[in-house]
Amino acid sequence: MLTKENKLQDLIAEQFPVLIVLALLVLAHLLSGIIVIIAFIAAIILFVYKKYDGRIPVALAIALLVIAAMTLSLQSEATANQFATESYYFFVIGVLILFINYLREGPSEDE
Repeated sequence: MLTKENKLQDLIAEQFPVLIVLALLVLAHLLSGIIVIIAFIAAIILFVYKKYDGRIPVALAIALLVIAAMTLSLQSEATANQFATESYYFFVIGVLILFINYLREGPSEDE
């Protein structure tokens, strides 16, 4: 029987990739420069090594684009530009992860 502690550990393990992406978002929003680049590279390596789903950063990128559009409609161009830039970073991360996983696993038989 699973205890509450085991259930919590399982939940954290399942949601860990999402937490990583959200932490990257906060880091990219608050800081800039080499620290953010190193964090993004570390995230790519972690996602590839642990075989996490690369669609998570892509989903966040799409959400950030929607937020950027809403922010732009509220006449806040600088903030919208920042969200759009962060969205681009997450698109790049997601596509790199998906591409590396594709190369590692090879094409499926139905392709």
